[in-house]
Amino acid sequence: MVLVCGCASIKANPDSLFIKKIDSIALQLYSVQPDSIKLAANAIILEHITAFLKTPQSIAFPFDSLKFVKVVTPSNSSFKLITWVFPLSDKNQYHYSGLIQHLKDNMPDRLTELRQSDDEPTPFLTYRYDQWPPAVYYQLIESKTKSGTLFTLFGWVGGTQGEAARVIETLSFNENHEALFGVPAFKLNKETILNRVYFNYSNEVPFHLAYEQHYVPGKKRKKAWMIVHNRLVNSDSNMGNAFRFSLPSYSEFDGFIFSDNCWQQVKDIDVRIKIKSAKKKKQPKTGLFPND
Repeated sequence: MVLVCGCASIKANPDSLFIKKIDSIALQLYSVQPDSIKLAANAIILEHITAFLKTPQSIAFPFDSLKFVKVVTPSNSSFKLITWVFPLSDKNQYHYSGLIQHLKDNMPDRLTELRQSDDEPTPFLTYRYDQWPPAVYYQLIESKTKSGTLFTLFGWVGGTQGEAARVIETLSFNENHEALFGVPAFKLNKETILNRVYFNYSNEVPFHLAYEQHYVPGKKRKKAWMIVHNRLVNSDSNMGNAFRFSLPSYSEFDGFIFSDNCWQQVKDIDVRIKIKSAKKKKQPKTGLFPND
């Protein structure tokens, strides 16, 4: 397979030529090709997107029109976080790519390439952009803290065969404007604070992870915005291989409420009456991970 590239005319017509050129190369990422071909195609895609993100045309460009990427951005549009993933020949392995475009005075300022860590990420460490605990991020939540704004991300993570995974991650920036993933922000109890929260479950059963407004457990008259998710329960081995992983319970829901500069865990959320849901941008399907 010969990889066809050529972005000499990208600047001239970004809304059509750029999309067609990148999407055509991206088809190779999800085809039956050797890993070497996929990685070479991804290198070309990364080069093209990096070059384009340095141009003024990229500011207003609708990146969600690229079918294989996910883009999240804060309310003040100070940056764009762009991520994507493709499967490797080993069914349990994936290759992730990510870029952060920083803006200043509504113009491209800096560009950060996220580099996937070689080590298995844990829930207990903070990672720099060059040791990125990879995921594809599809939603961003902003929370005010004493030191600034904490960005909380919902992400898709590739699991082993028969398994799906999600992550609740945090993004912040240090004094040098370097991206940091996973500050200690998820308080389970007085003794346990996690840097990120992983959910691993059977891919045969849908998993609900959302930012919604509900009544606070134990305080029937108080409402709050909170992260809500199914409680994961052990599966019954008699149900077969499709359910050898944990299952999302649809009668028990837990979550997190942002308070005192961190996400405090709450249990037994009553989701029978959903008061109000946060609006989400409609994004095209990729076929690789769900859009919820």
